[in-house]
Amino acid sequence: GHSADLRPGMGEQCPQGLVVPGRRWVLAAKVADQAILPHGLTVRPYSSQNMSRRKKRQLPAEPRELEIVDLSHDGRGVAVDGEKRVFVHGGLPGERVVARITGRRRNFDEGESLAVLDRSPDRVEPQCHCFGVCGGFSLQHLDPERQIEFKQNTLVQNLARIGKVEAAELWTPLTGPRWGYRRKARLSVRHVRKKGRVLVGFRERYGRFVADMQTCHVLDPRVAGQ
Repeated sequence: GHSADLRPGMGEQCPQGLVVPGRRWVLAAKVADQAILPHGLTVRPYSSQNMSRRKKRQLPAEPRELEIVDLSHDGRGVAVDGEKRVFVHGGLPGERVVARITGRRRNFDEGESLAVLDRSPDRVEPQCHCFGVCGGFSLQHLDPERQIEFKQNTLVQNLARIGKVEAAELWTPLTGPRWGYRRKARLSVRHVRKKGRVLVGFRERYGRFVADMQTCHVLDPRVAGQ
């Protein structure tokens, strides 16, 4: 018969009884070693060359200057670089920043602000010492009044884009204390051997580690300092 790669989705079964479902054909090929499949197809032995097609997109070595024109729904600055959008952590609309590209996708890039060249009048000094590392509150560098406007605009845009509806009237947003207002949160707990203690807090921005935080200005004071 003819020799061919078994592509995901065929879900054929080898004579040896090995099931080859969607994304497991490489493992089956590695075990079966030229197992004969129905229709005269054979599975080629596993080779690292089969996996080399998915190469990571190379990141630019040098930072670049970007102009932030908008905010994304998760609080990242949005810039336009050529034909692609760039989502920049730490950037605010109206600012020109020096950013390092941290990730590349087909339709957009991701970056991190290293320096602010032109500062927005809405920028304020973050109160938390771990801002920029902790993933619990990504808008501390934005004026509180502008945060309310941003969240309201996000709601209106989502209603129009997802719900296909337009609000006939917008009520004045309900506001409360700027700090110590959060009474519900999902915190992570991890024993870090190198630090010799247990860390309790939000995860870091990229989600792998627990932020080393002694207190949190966003949480209710009855739990923030425990």
